[in-house]
Amino acid sequence: MAESFAWEYIDLASLPALQSGEVHIYATTLEPDAWWTERASRSLDSLEQERAARFRYEEDRFRFEKTRTLLRSLLATYLSCSPAEITFREGPHGKPYLRETGRDLQFNVSHTKGAAVLAFARGFELGIDIEHAQRKVDVEGVGKRVFTRSERASIGRRHGASSRRQFFRFWTAKEAYLKATGSGLSCDPAQIEANFSDGRFNSADDPSRVLPYSLREIPTGNHFLISMAHETCSPPELRLNQIA
Repeated sequence: MAESFAWEYIDLASLPALQSGEVHIYATTLEPDAWWTERASRSLDSLEQERAARFRYEEDRFRFEKTRTLLRSLLATYLSCSPAEITFREGPHGKPYLRETGRDLQFNVSHTKGAAVLAFARGFELGIDIEHAQRKVDVEGVGKRVFTRSERASIGRRHGASSRRQFFRFWTAKEAYLKATGSGLSCDPAQIEANFSDGRFNSADDPSRVLPYSLREIPTGNHFLISMAHETCSPPELRLNQIA
């Protein structure tokens, strides 16, 4: 079950320091906003601006601009530099990292229609995923491709909105795992089993084999579902923040 935490509204000008053993998670809405669009024009590099311009729909362009601009702003605060100074590199399967070597700051980003989340930690890998539980989805068809037999059974015992919500619990958990490991589409999600009862991931081929990543469900109090995966270590302290 999801743990109980309180979300705190916070201003970009007053961010807390990120300590070892902590995870800072930021949630934000993605309604079009001229202030963020103007900020993006000053923060994004030329490649990011070109990528934004290629989006056909305004809402998709704004989602990218705000999420990327917020990412740069948060990283800049943690690193004591300007947002424009941040440079990125990608891992073998597309996971973004800071280009500068020697940095212990890890981050991950996810967005869905209407909202985005960003997670930050020091010294260990993490992944985060958000989905809207009311999004239309072929529960049975997609489930056959990405879920284990026991996961499909868990979804099948429910009906309607409850079934769809359980689908997205497993979906966000697996996405968070794939993003934490950086494996992306190179890993078959049906080979990973999310175990909510003890916050672990297991091998679908050998359920007794515990994979070296932990699972945390993040409470939202609304129709969004958020899961986080992180390298197994002492459970990190979570700080949940909301930004307008």
